[in-house]
Amino acid sequence: GDAGVKLYAIFTAFLSFFTLAGFGDLPLSSDIKLTAAVTIMTVGLSLTTNKGVSAIFLTTQLLVSATGLFFPKEGSITPLTGYTFIAPCLVSIIELLGCCQSNGDPSWFNLNLGHFWYDFFLHISILASLVPERWFLEKFVEKKIKGMK
Repeated sequence: GDAGVKLYAIFTAFLSFFTLAGFGDLPLSSDIKLTAAVTIMTVGLSLTTNKGVSAIFLTTQLLVSATGLFFPKEGSITPLTGYTFIAPCLVSIIELLGCCQSNGDPSWFNLNLGHFWYDFFLHISILASLVPERWFLEKFVEKKIKGMK
């Protein structure tokens, strides 16, 4: 009912704002606007797709990935984490869109380890967050740039 939708919206807003304010370097006004946009999009997707609360995973995960890639707060999250977090986001989209056949039976995705793939790529992203940014830049990014010159 209405109370459930309100709680869902509040939880989505909390996750979104926590991500933006805690790990991003945007101004507070942008954090608030993005939080509102993600919350509206999440609640709208949940109400119109008949997929239950799955939309919260899609929207908030993409927000975390974008925060790491485009506007990370110094020392809180690295671009490597943002890049590796794209994989669980993609798996989440596949899972959201294709978890079941129209008759409710498991889809090809769920018959082939299903949610395991999300957890697998999520854990890779978590491990990547432990890699110091300077080390990653020195070993991979700067080395490739020097090789291109």
